[in-house]
Amino acid sequence: MIENITTLSYSLYHNKGVYALFLGSGISRSAGIPTGWEIVVDQIKQLAALHKETISGSAEDWYKEKYNKEPDYSDILEAVTHTQEERVNALRGYFEPNEDEFEEKLKQPTIAHRQIAQLVKKGIIKVIITTNFDRLIENALKDEGIEPTVISNPNHIDNVQPLIHNPITLIKINGDYLDTKFLNIKSELTAYEPHTENLLRYIFENFGLITCGWSAAWDIAIVDLLKSSNKFRYGNYFTFKGKPTTELESLSAFRKGVLLQIADADQFFKGLNENIEAIETLQLQHPLNAELALAKLKKFIAKEEYKISLHDLVIAEANDVALYINQRQFPQPTLEALKIELEVNFTKLNTLSIMLINGIYWGKSYHRMIWLKAFGKFLYPPDNARSYTMWSNFQRFPMLYLTYVIGLSALVTKDFELLHEILFMGRWSKYSEKDEPLIDEIYPEKVIEKDWFNKMNGTNQHTPFSEYLFTKLKPMFEPLVTNENDYINYFDYFEYTFSLAFISQAGDHWTPLGRFAWRMKSMYKRETIVHRKIKEAEEKKEDFELANKTLFKSYADYLAANTKLMNYLEDIHFR
Repeated sequence: MIENITTLSYSLYHNKGVYALFLGSGISRSAGIPTGWEIVVDQIKQLAALHKETISGSAEDWYKEKYNKEPDYSDILEAVTHTQEERVNALRGYFEPNEDEFEEKLKQPTIAHRQIAQLVKKGIIKVIITTNFDRLIENALKDEGIEPTVISNPNHIDNVQPLIHNPITLIKINGDYLDTKFLNIKSELTAYEPHTENLLRYIFENFGLITCGWSAAWDIAIVDLLKSSNKFRYGNYFTFKGKPTTELESLSAFRKGVLLQIADADQFFKGLNENIEAIETLQLQHPLNAELALAKLKKFIAKEEYKISLHDLVIAEANDVALYINQRQFPQPTLEALKIELEVNFTKLNTLSIMLINGIYWGKSYHRMIWLKAFGKFLYPPDNARSYTMWSNFQRFPMLYLTYVIGLSALVTKDFELLHEILFMGRWSKYSEKDEPLIDEIYPEKVIEKDWFNKMNGTNQHTPFSEYLFTKLKPMFEPLVTNENDYINYFDYFEYTFSLAFISQAGDHWTPLGRFAWRMKSMYKRETIVHRKIKEAEEKKEDFELANKTLFKSYADYLAANTKLMNYLEDIHFR
């Protein structure tokens, strides 16, 4: 089953819009909307009550004994009602929640309906066929801001656009429970009106098919249509719970399809969405895109006459990435969702990061404005967090990540002015008359809490976010910093400057710490790059590289920040 679902997920992602869903009554089972058989049992009980008889055994046995035939809800409903309007009223209570059911969230869209709506939103599904009369799928789509084109009787067919031009077309082949023209008795289901039949045959021959909540046992006309369609351009997947019906097995064999056993509709569609999300993450950034962008950057950066072309190249990439990230909608906060969003952000920022690293390394001072302008595209993320604190904090990730990219690159090239620009950047706030320090909003613990990060990755690290960025950035810097020890030193040195900048602007006697801190305290008598830089500062004073109108205006400013940092670090105990 796993291999088949994986194959289906891959096919759906790479063939967007070519698969149609065929949904039966089972899709709405967990919403409290009864299946056809449950309606049969309830109708039999009502029928027995009309005859003033008591059912001592099963409803099915009572009906067989009373009428000498197998029960079928179509036969029963036809017997107790005379018009289509009466059928509507007889069935209304099965599909609309009463007050208690509404409070219990019954007869409302299920996980399956909402996951299907997500597939539609991604452009994966453009056609849904259903035998159901309920409106749960329409409601789920509308909750996602999608207004479906609905065909619930043959008269609608001539008045809608071709299927390929609609974002989503919902075909309710038996009608809608509020439409007096719906079909629900056996005599009406043995064949469909020619318009409907032609539309269905077109879909069955030109689309792939995924059935769910449908047994093939009752819908004679649909089974006949599926078997009369002799062209199968795409795959056919027939899902079932427990054991497939003989009819479904026969149909699957005829259409050379795949029988898929599932736990339930909710888990099936949730699994499909998760698989597609994973594939999407991997496909967000093809390595070739980064290679082509880097080749263009190296060409444009070589001569000042290409400065405009370089600007447009980098800013266009920054705009695209910011637009994509800012439009993402966040689900309920979970560790798995956080892990996915983190990977999506990192993957989408990959090409821009490579461009910034190489641009800063090979560029000139007059290019500095381009790198800062690209960073500025991420300064004011929209409020998509829906009051979830975790997501509200996480929206700062691109700023923190790019601060590392630009700051680390600046140290590698000894561009301390750029380092100062990125670490001492201010951001407008409606709560203050002057810009507030950006660094106060984007340190690692502010973006993702330490415990969350460790739980997400199954680790128990002192500085998990720092370790994550150390690992993620290393391959990008390897072409420029070939020695691993040099990379370790640059990374530690940058995080040291990050802490200095923070404590001088916002931290007073506290500052976030990166991996450099526990390395300083755990390497015993061995010196780290930070130890050496502190000694160098003591020797050079105003000539020290961080203290001569570079990161700090003076040695006194540097010394004040470093003293606070070392005092704070002295009180920290890493176990």
